[in-house]
Amino acid sequence: MTKVPFDCQIETLQSGVVVVRVEGEATLEDVRGATATLLAEYRSWERPRTLVVDLSELEPVGAKIRQEFAAWRRRHRPVFKTSVYAGVFVVPTALLRGVLTAVSWVQPTNVTRTSYVATIEEAIQRAEAHERARESEL
Repeated sequence: MTKVPFDCQIETLQSGVVVVRVEGEATLEDVRGATATLLAEYRSWERPRTLVVDLSELEPVGAKIRQEFAAWRRRHRPVFKTSVYAGVFVVPTALLRGVLTAVSWVQPTNVTRTSYVATIEEAIQRAEAHERARESEL
């Protein structure tokens, strides 16, 4: 089986939704680089954004990487709370979506409006609805 190299791309759609696509097989250094880039992106926003994170092409990661990512999320919680209005995650496996949803009930994410969907199309549709709701709150 051919290994896909790690890649993390960030795109802002016309609607204002920010799409982060993560794919391939990540090393700890890859994750550290991607999280530094994401943090700089979040800090550059002039207003809270709705975020789509597409994990559908990311290879499973080991415990060390999961621990590192969890620690990064804890360290930067104040940035997420002020920068991210809503988060929609693309997770193609129904079982994993269910597990993530249950985990988010027990240990809430950094974002109050968090959901897990099967496809990028569904994620963008839901994210754009969040953006419209955010604008109506202003």
